[in-house]
Amino acid sequence: MLFFIYRDGERVVSVAIARFATNQDKARRYSSEIRATTTAVTVGTIFTCLVQGITAGLGYYVAGVPAPVLCGVLTALAALVPVVGTGIIWVPLALLVAINGAYLKAGLLVLWCILFVGLADNAIRPLAIGATSNIPVPAIVLGAICGVFALGILGLILGPVLFAILITVWRDATTTDQVDNEQNY
Repeated sequence: MLFFIYRDGERVVSVAIARFATNQDKARRYSSEIRATTTAVTVGTIFTCLVQGITAGLGYYVAGVPAPVLCGVLTALAALVPVVGTGIIWVPLALLVAINGAYLKAGLLVLWCILFVGLADNAIRPLAIGATSNIPVPAIVLGAICGVFALGILGLILGPVLFAILITVWRDATTTDQVDNEQNY
């Protein structure tokens, strides 16, 4: 189904706008905003997961974790899970390092993962998404948090998209009010 949406989606949306929209310019702008935001959120999420996996992999290598590349890939995949994602991988690995007697390395690995891997999600994702869309960073963060609570993992993408739609509608409403007020004077 995703194949056909990807292949024919643009054509279906333009036919739907032509047939059903009363204001086609506004409908095209909203459609464009939704597409740009969805793309930005998806690419930003994937980029953030890759950065977290690479950063964690470096920490695993330095700490002497067996198969650090595999564990880094697993961390990148686990980063898709909200809130506890990367911790699913690095907490047991830090315990493994501590069980093997390298307490200092285990402590440094925990510190590395909290400071650089965990906070990368909060720093890189909003910046990556905000750089490619015209949504304010607080709206992206708030949209992702609210989306996760309301919709689960799908909310990571749909939350910021819904906030982008609301921001676009708000900008249209306030711009229209300003133009109307200026014409009345």
